[in-house]
Amino acid sequence: MRELLKQGDIILTRSDEKPSKMIRILTKSEYSHAILYVGEGSYIHSDLAGVHFGNTQRLIIDNLDFVKVVRINNQSAINKAIEYARLQIGTLYSRLSAANAGAKISSKLDTKRQFCSRLIAKSYEYAGINEKTLTGYALMT
Repeated sequence: MRELLKQGDIILTRSDEKPSKMIRILTKSEYSHAILYVGEGSYIHSDLAGVHFGNTQRLIIDNLDFVKVVRINNQSAINKAIEYARLQIGTLYSRLSAANAGAKISSKLDTKRQFCSRLIAKSYEYAGINEKTLTGYALMT
């Protein structure tokens, strides 16, 4: 699968582990984690350690049914989204905002912190793509 990824792909994942199940229940989503592929085997995401780079060789997907890729076909938007995500590296994780995401409650106290789906959404908002305009893009399994 790694060889099929293209710069700017949004990788959505889940697992059978308890935290993943809880996140999916709270957010009413099929997936529990969002990752931005930046190319050359690297991605940016936010987890308990904050916003940081990762390498796809260390990204373990036990079951291909547990991953979905959203592909954006707008190189200018991809470049801007990656620019924003790179600027977020080192930002702390927001447990409060992540916990409230499913209830659509925002906390003004944690606006400078990130969690995975906020990072991806804000990256593409910065590039001019939001949820409404994202619906026209390809979902790959």
